[in-house]
Amino acid sequence: MFGFLVSLIPGLGAKAPTRPGTSLPLQYPVLLFGDGALHVMDTQEQLTSTQGSTGRYYPALQILDRSGQLYRIVKAKEFGRKSWVLDMGTGTFHVHLQLKRLKTLKIAEARKLLIDLVSSPESSWSRWPGGSAPAVSKIQGFTSLDELMEGCRRNWDWH
Repeated sequence: MFGFLVSLIPGLGAKAPTRPGTSLPLQYPVLLFGDGALHVMDTQEQLTSTQGSTGRYYPALQILDRSGQLYRIVKAKEFGRKSWVLDMGTGTFHVHLQLKRLKTLKIAEARKLLIDLVSSPESSWSRWPGGSAPAVSKIQGFTSLDELMEGCRRNWDWH
């Protein structure tokens, strides 16, 4: 009984993750986006692997999975990260992502999120000569979430 009551207190009953992964199951591929970045990840291993020098700040990113579920990354717990001095930030490490499910998106809502991302003044697409218009045009042409995921694999080509 006491264990059950403790589990109801936020943070006390939850077990800390012991290995890389995600707190909620995802349907792959997933779109990892935000903070001027857009990446398609085919596996949990890809999603939860990063490097010190070019690593992702996961809490600034969101995830859209293949089924249209939108998630916010609440926290990322690191595993296997070496001291920057020892590997000059080039070593790969892994994370466990604590996720919060936000809602299910239809294709129009997903397109709007990505159009907002590429149209942001901080995005590489906006800073390219000609602005974000080519990227916006590409995104508007996607008619399904599967098509959106596949199209986003080559987002560097949207300039």
